[in-house]
Amino acid sequence: FWRRAAPDVQVDGDKCRLIFRAAFSGDNAALRPLESSVLQLVSLAKQAGFGVLVTETTEEWARIVDHFDVEVPRDLYKGTDRTAEAIDLARRVLRISNETCAARIDFDDMIYAPLLHNAKVWAHDWVLVDEAQDTNATRRALALRMLKRGGRLVAVGDPHQAIYGFTGADSDALDLIGEAVNATRLPLT
Repeated sequence: FWRRAAPDVQVDGDKCRLIFRAAFSGDNAALRPLESSVLQLVSLAKQAGFGVLVTETTEEWARIVDHFDVEVPRDLYKGTDRTAEAIDLARRVLRISNETCAARIDFDDMIYAPLLHNAKVWAHDWVLVDEAQDTNATRRALALRMLKRGGRLVAVGDPHQAIYGFTGADSDALDLIGEAVNATRLPLT
């Protein structure tokens, strides 16, 4: 869907890493230990739908840090927590990433960019979501956008096999899908 909106877009799995390094190159030595944490935060923010499905606030960033147990290194000299600094950097990287989606996307943007920029999505009478237990907020939102009014969504999954928490998948993803479409649940015996 995003390629239709941005036909010349290039896929770059290191997009946010390059943004981080370019934006903070002057402070690179002091900020380098935060790079991994910042990149994880940006990825999780995209998967949560910051700016589309969730209002981007300091509290939401902090919730992500807590919920996904994002490890932010402490200042080695002062021994102080650097979470607020990591969140500030993540906000800046996310903003730049969002501004550059027409030219370059990463793998998270493939789902996030069509939602963020309200790209035209083909609607279908039937949408099948396999491994639905491993969906995150943006994947569910995109699947629902693909569904024509009056269409049917089939979500197949096993809540006991939910293993993609690291991608922002919700442990109650099947319940969230069921509630969103007022689903009839048909267990496989």
